[in-house]
Amino acid sequence: MCRRGAWSTLMAAVLVVAGASAAPIADSTSWPATGPVELELTLPAGRPGTAEPLVATGGPGRGDTVFVLYEAPGQVRFGWDSSSSGAAFSAPVPSGGAGPHRLLVSMGSLLPPGSEDPAAPPSTEALLRELLLVQFDGRTILRSPGEFQPIAGPRAAILGANQVGSAILRPFFKGEILAVRPVAPAAALAEAMQVGRWEADLAGEAARYPGAVRLRVRFPRAPAAAADPLIVTGRTGVGDFLYAQVVDTRHIRFGFDHWAVGGMVSPLVEVDLTTIHELVLTMDALYAPSGQSEPAPLRGQVAIWLDGRRVLSGPSACHPTTAEQIILGYNLIGGSTTGAVFRGAVLEVAAVAPAELERMSH
Repeated sequence: MCRRGAWSTLMAAVLVVAGASAAPIADSTSWPATGPVELELTLPAGRPGTAEPLVATGGPGRGDTVFVLYEAPGQVRFGWDSSSSGAAFSAPVPSGGAGPHRLLVSMGSLLPPGSEDPAAPPSTEALLRELLLVQFDGRTILRSPGEFQPIAGPRAAILGANQVGSAILRPFFKGEILAVRPVAPAAALAEAMQVGRWEADLAGEAARYPGAVRLRVRFPRAPAAAADPLIVTGRTGVGDFLYAQVVDTRHIRFGFDHWAVGGMVSPLVEVDLTTIHELVLTMDALYAPSGQSEPAPLRGQVAIWLDGRRVLSGPSACHPTTAEQIILGYNLIGGSTTGAVFRGAVLEVAAVAPAELERMSH
């Protein structure tokens, strides 16, 4: 669990990008696997139904590949194909024409191995070793925990080639990789954390309060002693938690905790943990302070909907927070309410319009 100091340490490093200039890609498709990377690339048109490799680590039959799937004209998905656990896909996103586009990729196999003190808060690198992150043109579109195949021999990633031999991918990427640059691990992790980074209209902008949010998630399948954080806001001693806890293979409960005050917990909810689910979450900490935002339904209320059914509801204040401290799937402020990270996969995040939230509340 990340405790006191983890948030400030991370945010102090968040804007550090290793390597000030991009390296052009010419004859070689190899890239040292020493951390997250950002590609500048073009996307070819006229390839619906085909999937092509972008960043691959490992070797034949044993490795991990981030790829692009051309869903339909003007629409793509990005995904991760693992030789050990299968494929995970983002929601469809507009391709925005040929480009050039920016693609940030972080996966555990890109991080050098390390030894962590189990008694110490996990480092940024330790968190990234268990995480897949894909961001397209400044918008986070896929974040999933996972186990990654170790790289044997010289550590290198292959760009634009299906070196693992995945059966679902074409041999080569048919677009053009114009440049590649390393990204500081702290910057990559920050992109994975902020709720606002997932909103389609936020690319390139400063963080802002999202208001009520809709998540598409795959819950972890295994129970755990600690709950999984969904959204955590604020800082150590003055924060708020929305969380889920897998109780057994068929049941889950949801909860809210207002630091130093307490909160509320839902009854057990029966759920199929093998499928993707939709959550809608609202609490005061997701909104700008009074006077800085438009009136919204359910101010002063906490509520969670699972697949359209309200499973948690009640009144509660929230501690003040900044927009940058509204964090998706990570507990960086400590306490005993949840574990350090949401163990499931986050596939999509979107803002919920006030009118829709009003309809849902009745």
